[in-house]
Amino acid sequence: MTNEQHVTDDDLHAAADGRLATERQAAVEAHLAEDPAAAARVGFYRRLNAGLHEAYDGVLSEPVPDRLTRRPRSWNWQNFTRVAAAVVLLVGVGGAGGWFAHDHFETYEQPARELADLAAYAHAVYAAEVQHPFEVPSAEKDHLQTWLSKRLHHPVQVPELTAVGYKFMGGRLLPSDHDVAAQLMYQNATGTRVTLYFKPADNQRDTAFSYAVDDGISVFYWRDSNFAYGLAGELPREQLLPICSEVYKQLNPGAGPVSW
Repeated sequence: MTNEQHVTDDDLHAAADGRLATERQAAVEAHLAEDPAAAARVGFYRRLNAGLHEAYDGVLSEPVPDRLTRRPRSWNWQNFTRVAAAVVLLVGVGGAGGWFAHDHFETYEQPARELADLAAYAHAVYAAEVQHPFEVPSAEKDHLQTWLSKRLHHPVQVPELTAVGYKFMGGRLLPSDHDVAAQLMYQNATGTRVTLYFKPADNQRDTAFSYAVDDGISVFYWRDSNFAYGLAGELPREQLLPICSEVYKQLNPGAGPVSW
């Protein structure tokens, strides 16, 4: 692409919100067709938009209470800050693709399904990397476990998946709203990669074992007392299932079989 055609993050947000200018539409669509990671980001933004509309459209359509339509006797600083807070909330809901709205939605709702979206997005971004697919290589596994345990405030275990044909490659720390997450990457003999995404489970309420497909990426997701997990891979459900069962068995030694 030429500099004039360079697709920015603003273009991706505009594509997700349906606000692309006509002259940018073709360039952005061509870029998404060539860049799976960018396409995954746009898909992720669109799902956030849909979640925000589902959560808040009903509030926006409610009648305004009489007490809010009456003119106040005087405008003081307290009046101003209340109105400003209301405007910020409405802007966040109306511009559903904006990051303020994303933060508000993720912090207070944090549905388990969004964990699957995050795991799929992180997989799409890093599993395709050739030069820098991870921060810390498998040769420094002990250091990686210590580092991630400190940053995520809970003991981190790196499962060994050689029994199901996958070798541990390495891992990385990731940002996640006002907290952090981590990703471990594995690869089999044919070059197929799977990733285990996990983050502290403080805001996660759903403990069910679930499965989702996100833009062609399969994700099994669940939580335990410390972390919410998402195992992601570009594999059909039946091929990802035994890998997930092995991960769960190692993270929960002695636990009974799980019905996914």
